[in-house]
Amino acid sequence: MGLINTRTLANLNHCESFYYVLSGAFSFSKGNINAKHVPGKDDNTDEKNRLTSEPDALMIQEQCLNQPASITGINTKAENKAAPLPFNLSTLQQTCAKQHGYSADDPLKLVQSLYETHKLLTYPRSDCRYLSDEHYAGASKVLTAIAGTAPGLNAAIEGGNPQLKHKAFNGSKITAHHAIIPTEKSGASITLSPKERTVYELVAKSFVALFYPASVRDKTRLKIDCQGRVFVATQSNMTAQGWEVLYRGEIEEERESKQELDLREVSKDTGTNQSLDIDKKKTTPPKYFVESSLLAAMTRAAKFIEDPTLRAALEAKDKDNASESGSIGTEATRAAILKKLANNPLITLSTEKGYKEKVWKTTEQGQEFCALLPKEIVAPDTSALWAQKQQAIRAGESTVEAFVSDLDDYLALRISDVKTNGVPITIKNKISCPKCQVGALVKRKGKHGPFWACNRYPECKSHYPDDNGKPNLEDKNKSTLAISETEFCKQCGKPLIRRPAKKAGVFWWGCSGYPKCTIRFFDQNGKPDRDKGEMR
Repeated sequence: MGLINTRTLANLNHCESFYYVLSGAFSFSKGNINAKHVPGKDDNTDEKNRLTSEPDALMIQEQCLNQPASITGINTKAENKAAPLPFNLSTLQQTCAKQHGYSADDPLKLVQSLYETHKLLTYPRSDCRYLSDEHYAGASKVLTAIAGTAPGLNAAIEGGNPQLKHKAFNGSKITAHHAIIPTEKSGASITLSPKERTVYELVAKSFVALFYPASVRDKTRLKIDCQGRVFVATQSNMTAQGWEVLYRGEIEEERESKQELDLREVSKDTGTNQSLDIDKKKTTPPKYFVESSLLAAMTRAAKFIEDPTLRAALEAKDKDNASESGSIGTEATRAAILKKLANNPLITLSTEKGYKEKVWKTTEQGQEFCALLPKEIVAPDTSALWAQKQQAIRAGESTVEAFVSDLDDYLALRISDVKTNGVPITIKNKISCPKCQVGALVKRKGKHGPFWACNRYPECKSHYPDDNGKPNLEDKNKSTLAISETEFCKQCGKPLIRRPAKKAGVFWWGCSGYPKCTIRFFDQNGKPDRDKGEMR
């Protein structure tokens, strides 16, 4: 929740500013080349090295427009990209969220069904993305099973090479469980639900891709000097599609500047700048979290810790797991954590323009709530501290008893602080409790549906049925006076009752044994004011 809140505030508090991109067209003997200006160390730039001064941009334009230019460097490098490692639960959840809008809980249930009920996938609650040599040796049986379960992948299977050995087949990197892959069982005679089939085919395709060669791209970077200013042109050319042939249309291509020339065929040369345009752009706020990015953040939570020592401590927890680095939660618990968060009234999930998935944000009350908490609670710092202490216990340098004692002391300190300073949280549109007039009615979930109850429970046990999102205050218990379970008459021993006075908002306490017992007290913050003495 702290991660969601920090991102929410960063988005809401974003101060719009501008930066300037200079794009030039340069003429050389073989043709024109488009290139972008790279700010120098003396230019006014932001943290992303973007030019922030319009006067600087205009000065560079005036300095370079129609001036001589020279190609000072060309570098082309082949980039080999192997197929992604097979899925663990987190990466499967992220893919399902991005491509199909599933919540984290959906793929967990589906893959659990494919594992337990249908026996078509291996153990799902895995945090590992590696396989063993035994899996490599048995790959042909798995591919045969995939062909029977998902006939649509037959062509992909035939196009692969079972002799290729992907880096995923590395038993030394397997943790408690290996990656999620199809089993050797064919599902040809099994009827899967549409969602089960979707998840199975995602996992199956990722396994088939392991037997395809790497994709290869020529990455070219060309450097131009113009009046001491640096301009760069880039180009990406795919030379071998490899495993990416299985994912046509599913992989986002890089956005490169369009060139009239093939930069790989250009050599060092001199020419002229023909045009230089200034593009004024607005900075954008950090994106809200969505299901997939939140899951990813949970596997890399250490990066949100400012203290380098604590950050290292949380990262050390996952030193033997290549799939995670300073994580919070586990493969088995993250879906449940997000499901609980989704039902938290301090969190909202909404559809927003520019987002494929629902965004996660804190409400105003959620922001206020997080502001009240210590920083170490709303950042992953406490997870890091506990990781340090657990390591000390493993090393014999501390004990479980000492850890629990420290935790008790911390909680006692925080509870004492709340008792002393209170919790100054604002309840908007507060509905005062008709009985005690101190608490507020809050909506709760019951066995038979929602209802409204006083937030001072158990001191006040008033409750009202829900009527289209509002409490039905005409309910019969409205007029029933609450008999206290904690305040008693010292004269006769019977419980006291808090009663409304004639003046609105004023109360007094009387004995439930009235008229035999006439003890009465003034009210003080919802309790009988015994220090003031009995009313006369």
